[in-house]
Amino acid sequence: MRKLLSLSLAFLLALATPALAIIAQGNNGAPATLTLTSGFTSAGTFTSATPKTCATITLKPGNWVVWGIAQFAPSGTMTVLQGAINTTTNTLPGTVDESWFLDQFSTTVNQIRPFGAKVYTVTVDTPVYAVANVTWTGTSVTVSCSISAHSLP
Repeated sequence: MRKLLSLSLAFLLALATPALAIIAQGNNGAPATLTLTSGFTSAGTFTSATPKTCATITLKPGNWVVWGIAQFAPSGTMTVLQGAINTTTNTLPGTVDESWFLDQFSTTVNQIRPFGAKVYTVTVDTPVYAVANVTWTGTSVTVSCSISAHSLP
């Protein structure tokens, strides 16, 4: 019965927040964990070689593992695909960390890249951002992203 109640609560919370799915879990009195996701959203057209936030979520106080995915759709030729998770909007972190990806090659084909999982410990509500950067020539590049987080006990 307790598991059914937990699943029902998770379902109701997910329905109540269509733009931000929240799933609560708990088992036999264990601390509940939370999973947050931004959903897959378009960040629109990028300016070449200019980092831009493509998705965001807000972490509640606690320990979190955060990850994401980016899709690049060019109308031209892309030569650099780059991205990371950061706590500053429209900015790649100053040092390379586990969330970074960087690819340098020439392509006119859609590309999908994961943001590596990164652990955050926060004491206040903290927004985190999936930030992408693309260098290209041609008409435009559209980027869509999703960012997710799971609380750690």
